Amino acid sequence: MISAHTKAALPVAKARGAGLGNPHLFARDPVLAARANKAQVENAMRRTAAVLPYVE
Repeated sequence: MISAHTKAALPVAKARGAGLGNPHLFARDPVLAARANKAQVENAMRRTAAVLPYVE
C-alpha cells in the first residue's frame, strides 16, 4: 500500500512539474509501450510460478 505521506506528496510533485514514472518509456511510442508491457507480464508469470506451489 502507498503511505499517506506518499499519496500527499505525489500531487505536489506533479504540480511542480516533476517527471513521474519511467523516464525511458515514452507513452507515444507504441513499440516501447508494448515491450514494457510484455516484460511486466513475463515477470508476473515468473513470480506466479514461483509462488504457486506454496499457495496450492
